[in-house]
Amino acid sequence: MSRKGRHTLKYADGQTAILSLAGKAINRGADGAIYRSPVGQYALKYYHEPGKDPTRKQKVWQMILHPPEDTSAQHFAWPRALLLNQRNEFVGFAMPMLDVASHVSLDLVLSARGRQLQALPQATVWRLDVAVNLAKRVAELHDKGHCIIDLKPANLLVHRRSGDVAVVDCDGFAVRGNSEYFPAHQFTAGFIAPEAFRTRQPPQALRQPQDSFALAVILFKLINGGLHPFQGVPDSERDIPSDNQNRIARGFYPYGLKPHPDIKPSPWSVHRDFPRILRETFDRSFTRTRRPSAQDWVTLLEQARARVTTCSVDSAHSYWGNECPHCARAGTRIKVAKPKRHHPTPITARRGAAPLYVQPAQPAPAPAPAPAPAPVSSPGAAGAGTQIFLAVFAVFILFLLLGDSCSGHRSYTPPPEIPVERPFADNRPLAWRNIGPRLGALHTANRSALYGLPRKQALSPSADANDPPLEAIPYHSFGAFDHPESLSLLTRLPRNADLLGFATNAVSLSRLDMLSEELEPVAAYDGLSAGYGLGLWQADRRPNHNGIYLPQCVRNCGPLQRLEPGKAPLNYELPEWKSHNTFDSYPYWHYQLSPEGEFLVLASASQVAVFAVDQADEPLAVMDLPDRYAAYSLGSLSVGLHAETVMLGIYKQERFGVEFMAEILEVTRDGKGLILESGFAERARAEGSEVLGAFQTLSRDGQTLAVSEYRQVEYNRTDYTWLNTPVTVALGYPAISVWERNESSQWRLRQRIEWQDRRGSRKLRVSAPRQMEVITISPLGLSRISSESQIHQELQLSPDGRRLLSGLETDEENHELRATGYLFDIQGDAPVLLGDVTTTVADGGFNLQVAYPRLRLSESGNHAAMGWFLYHASRTRREQTLRVQVFTLPDPAPAVVDSPGGRPVSSNRP
Repeated sequence: MSRKGRHTLKYADGQTAILSLAGKAINRGADGAIYRSPVGQYALKYYHEPGKDPTRKQKVWQMILHPPEDTSAQHFAWPRALLLNQRNEFVGFAMPMLDVASHVSLDLVLSARGRQLQALPQATVWRLDVAVNLAKRVAELHDKGHCIIDLKPANLLVHRRSGDVAVVDCDGFAVRGNSEYFPAHQFTAGFIAPEAFRTRQPPQALRQPQDSFALAVILFKLINGGLHPFQGVPDSERDIPSDNQNRIARGFYPYGLKPHPDIKPSPWSVHRDFPRILRETFDRSFTRTRRPSAQDWVTLLEQARARVTTCSVDSAHSYWGNECPHCARAGTRIKVAKPKRHHPTPITARRGAAPLYVQPAQPAPAPAPAPAPAPVSSPGAAGAGTQIFLAVFAVFILFLLLGDSCSGHRSYTPPPEIPVERPFADNRPLAWRNIGPRLGALHTANRSALYGLPRKQALSPSADANDPPLEAIPYHSFGAFDHPESLSLLTRLPRNADLLGFATNAVSLSRLDMLSEELEPVAAYDGLSAGYGLGLWQADRRPNHNGIYLPQCVRNCGPLQRLEPGKAPLNYELPEWKSHNTFDSYPYWHYQLSPEGEFLVLASASQVAVFAVDQADEPLAVMDLPDRYAAYSLGSLSVGLHAETVMLGIYKQERFGVEFMAEILEVTRDGKGLILESGFAERARAEGSEVLGAFQTLSRDGQTLAVSEYRQVEYNRTDYTWLNTPVTVALGYPAISVWERNESSQWRLRQRIEWQDRRGSRKLRVSAPRQMEVITISPLGLSRISSESQIHQELQLSPDGRRLLSGLETDEENHELRATGYLFDIQGDAPVLLGDVTTTVADGGFNLQVAYPRLRLSESGNHAAMGWFLYHASRTRREQTLRVQVFTLPDPAPAVVDSPGGRPVSSNRP
């Protein structure tokens, strides 16, 4: 649908105006694009799919007929006229053009750091002005019978100087028309009224009481240092939820005039300085269903604003009592008690496919090395033989001709003709090398096994007499492990060297004894009914269970199956798959077990489903992600305890990382309900993130999050070619941002690990996390390592969130392969390098086909297993060489944290 040319504006009084739409969009969202009208009076919202909601046109028209009384251009982005195309079809609406540059998101007003970053006033009275203005906006809407429903800071803009409030995204509100009510359908965890959340009814069913609750939450945060009213300090043995929304539902409000027996106020709170009537009004808002109206808040806050006293020490401070609580808060000291030691299960690191490479265009280049893609599942079925292989090969060739394997919606590897990026000639030490101690290995195991013979020799009558028997070999990925003397591996006998990540007959769960260097079988899974992809395998984490989870791969990789000896397989499927026919390709999906193993999450960039592991027939909860993520792919998945928190990294990009964009989504579960929080990217930008990566990992306790990033991204348009054609490639320095939950249960930046200032560091190609491939293709050229050294991806956190293990940095030198991972203490404001784990192995000469380095953190976080899995191929044999080392990881130093007043506070947190 063309968006240029002649359009018509239709006003409430029936008059029309003609305008010509010719410029570019000034902003784009998931729902539509925003254009500037020719004279700049209006902003024009042009829907991507105007007819998707059949009630949309009527709803917008009723909004035009029933605007708030205050329709100032700086207060509401409210529809003023319908926008019609040349065929007189509804395509959008005109609204006032807000001076966005003079405003900031209310999110940034709530914290001192956000105000500092945006050069906003720090004065308490300025935030009181913001609170009054916000209450006025809500009251003006309620006077017309409208409701916001999804009332949250992200939908509110604050003028940088006056503190005036502008309300945006108004077409998503619940609207009262002449004879019809148009409900809203969006809401956000942490702002949902308890009576709606407890009874599983949609918040829009409450109408204005829902707005009144959310308004009180925001007002409390505005005048109490950004603290959420349900965020406090547990003070009993009672099980208290860690997230604000479940605390809301269960009434854990710690700031009332009557103290709560199980939870205390935050030590940083200044609520005790509030006038009694203000505290009583908050108590009514958070403990009753008959809440003060928005107009009640306007009256009360204006009176409170007139009674404040200015601090004699700091003029930015204002208060109501006898002394300044803000000055007193600056001297608050907190000592965190040391909890009992435990040995929880870490979040499992992702496994998957190698990214696409391109070659720098240089005169007379040396032979270009190429990385090997990680092995993946094949689309063939068990017993299909040659027909399956030919079908797979045909599909593979088709994707070579049509597709870019960087896309997350494709699971095929790049063609073997593609040359690889030529290594940067830099003989200096790499970024973190020689900065910290190199950790010594606790145990080392070396193994080799024959797994295949060339076809002619295998058919030779003398083959069995001249060669040792074939052996099942480990797949190149560690499972979860508890003890450094015993590692979990999946073993199988590959059909050939092109299907290393595919099993059709049998697989076994085995343990590698690091003392005897022997593989010991644990459980066998024989007589498989189909082909299985091994790239995402996980073992059942529950005690006394020997099951494994594998995706079944025929024409598509799905369903996910749990295999157990002597039992029928259990199938887990995303509900969205049921609408696909057999020949449709699924969007890239992933799964993850919860740390205790009782729950399983299946996810794509369009749907999330949570299962109890023993109830595969129907998920406990399902959420369809918003349509605005339709063009995204899933990059990473992390799951917290009991699957109450699910983190997704999603991304979209053009070829070779150009226009790469990632989002980090948080989904919280309460029974059968899932709630989406999508504000992380905006918060990250406010904290200085330049380009988010799509890889993230969550600590077991759900309090620490590590996210991949790129810094100083640039587009190289001169040095790279694709099939002898110049291409543009995005390059950036790797970085890792570490986040922690603050007292409002929001993510706060703790520190950032950066490489660009380290000696020998260089920019990497911007790419998504590796995904599971369909066919294993051996790399060409000099390099035989299936890794691009994306050291800021495949991150692993210790269960307590105190240590971070990086991804792998790999290189080759003098027929030796080297892989290094770095261990950081991430407790304070700056990372501390505790050391590196490095494993080297001889490449075995020219017969090396592909080499896979792997790194896995133990469930306790006290050990790390690093291994090289080398596959050799010659005219007479195919052999795997395995070198595995286990390292003991050092403990970090005691934590030192900063109080809100900026002074150091010692902590005994383990």
